[in-house]
Amino acid sequence: MENTTITVRDLLYKILDYGHLWNKPDRIDSKPAQARHEQILVLADAFGLSKKSVNPLKMVQLIVARKKNEISRINYLKKYTDFEYLSLGEFIHDKSKESYKELRDKAFAFTLGRHPDIPEEHLKYFDVSGLFQDMFRYRQEIYNATEYPSAMLEGYSVALSYGWSLQHKLNSVIKDNISEIDDILCTILDPENRFFDKELIKYPDMDIDSIDREWEIDNF
Repeated sequence: MENTTITVRDLLYKILDYGHLWNKPDRIDSKPAQARHEQILVLADAFGLSKKSVNPLKMVQLIVARKKNEISRINYLKKYTDFEYLSLGEFIHDKSKESYKELRDKAFAFTLGRHPDIPEEHLKYFDVSGLFQDMFRYRQEIYNATEYPSAMLEGYSVALSYGWSLQHKLNSVIKDNISEIDDILCTILDPENRFFDKELIKYPDMDIDSIDREWEIDNF
């Protein structure tokens, strides 16, 4: 039976997939890239992770020529695309600190368990944005390294098949042990751990595999 609901984990994997091959100058206007981008933006809206969720009254302090200037958050974010707002973790600055209390407590408990003598001043601030950016960068690198090339092969290659089989063994080990990092990224994206009905959020449930095959036939 077809799954009619979608979670933020689905969104995370779509972001990684899009960043892996499709958010590139030579592919960004292709049909596979546009289809993925459309799905991501619909999910970002549903989870409150798009620029539409920004408080128009919120201000940002900038230091320009050694002087502090204020600019509206809306104007400040104009330099980011909707995908960058999401993938760079800018959405975190538009959420309340209480949204991440559980994550912060978990991180502090973990740190104290390993470093019981850590100075108290180090436990006064928890940089959710820094955590997300660092872990997302790492996760994207892992995704890039463990996914097979998408290009079609002209005929069968024993050498490539052999090499990919060996790579697959290691990739399987990595993928089986990446869940904790994915859990943290999902917690930052959606602390409420929600799910949505695809039809209710008007999710464009396209056959991505067919779109990819058609594009590959035309381009390789």
